[in-house]
Amino acid sequence: MGGIPTNYHKEVVDIKGDNPDAVIPGLMAAGEVACAAPRWWMIDRPVVCD
Repeated sequence: MGGIPTNYHKEVVDIKGDNPDAVIPGLMAAGEVACAAPRWWMIDRPVVCD
């Protein structure tokens, strides 16, 4: 699929040491990169990722 790894608050996360969900301070994901649905799937459907 792709996209940017985020937590459920849409904060971008990265692997740091032993923590696979380390939050990158001040960096938020928005729009299609924050959604798990592929772009082709969303063309004819209502907005589900906002």
